[in-house]
Amino acid sequence: MTPLECESQASDALLEIIQQVGLPNHLHTDGSKAQMMGEWKSIIKKYHIKTSETEPYSPWQSWAEYGIRELKRHTCRIMQRTKTPTSLWDYVCLYVTCIRNMTINQHPAAKGRTPYEIVTGETPDISEYTSFSWYQLMVYG
Repeated sequence: MTPLECESQASDALLEIIQQVGLPNHLHTDGSKAQMMGEWKSIIKKYHIKTSETEPYSPWQSWAEYGIRELKRHTCRIMQRTKTPTSLWDYVCLYVTCIRNMTINQHPAAKGRTPYEIVTGETPDISEYTSFSWYQLMVYG
């Protein structure tokens, strides 16, 4: 997945998910402008995707908000523990995202499965994350 540079690219991300993973059964959004009109709305109609929205000004209704908060906390803990330079925060965040996608989380709908497994149907291979830790000194030669 390519990171979004602006909110108007949300429809491109939705198409990318549909092409790479398949049609979602249901989308629960925060009702942003990009998700209520234009290309996003036409994609939803074209593929008959069921949608629902959180109530306005109710971030606690979105599991994404919870996930982002936990991602930030996890990233900060790793950076502090390993004394990672601040300039590498985005790499740490990507590393943490990969780990969190391949490990079980507390979401009730997960039913003991990882986010990766829920989306792809496959058990994730975490071996590349078990050999070394973040910011570990390595000698190559």
